[in-house]
Amino acid sequence: MEEAARQRAEYEAYQAAEAAKQAAEAAKPWIKREGNRTVVAMLSIAFVVAAGVIWLTVTNAVQSSTPTSGNKADVTNAVQSSTPTSGNKAATSTSENQPATLTWAKAERSKVPKSVWDKKVVWAVQHHCYFAAMSRDEIVQAVGEPAFERPSRLIYKRPTDCVRYEVNGNACAAYNFDQQVIFLAEGYEDEKANVSAHNGCRTLYGEHSYIGLPMPNFER
Repeated sequence: MEEAARQRAEYEAYQAAEAAKQAAEAAKPWIKREGNRTVVAMLSIAFVVAAGVIWLTVTNAVQSSTPTSGNKADVTNAVQSSTPTSGNKAATSTSENQPATLTWAKAERSKVPKSVWDKKVVWAVQHHCYFAAMSRDEIVQAVGEPAFERPSRLIYKRPTDCVRYEVNGNACAAYNFDQQVIFLAEGYEDEKANVSAHNGCRTLYGEHSYIGLPMPNFER
């Protein structure tokens, strides 16, 4: 683009010089009277005109090749529209970084309609047991409040046999305890931490704490 503008400017300067030359030829009779001072003045004028033509041509060519502020705004908008927004980034990050246990629990719960799931929870409450993918609140509803609770576990204890009695009394002063722990992750039963996670509806104690109670088919 700049090379073409330069060539055009040189051509127009050449034409201006030729025009000045022709004017000088036409003015020879008058020049003979006025002398060399007139020749120098006319050549100076021709040179200034040619330089002005060159400068204007090059300036217009550069301006035409430079993006306007409107074009710059269009380019900026196009780049911004192709760049993910912070909201999209957050959504993508959340879906990609979702904990495995939470994903597993949602997948388990979505295998049946909510009405069927609710029937299973009611049955578990009646039989004081818990099953795979139950939430923390559903577990507590079914087997009761824990003795201790941590973000990742529910700790249940029950007294078994007496190990020490009150002095000169019949009341038990100290017991052995049977302890059971239900592990949680993201507010749901953690399938990786609990033993026999898919074996029916498990009680806290006794034989059904590992091999759970068989549950009816509520989908029929």
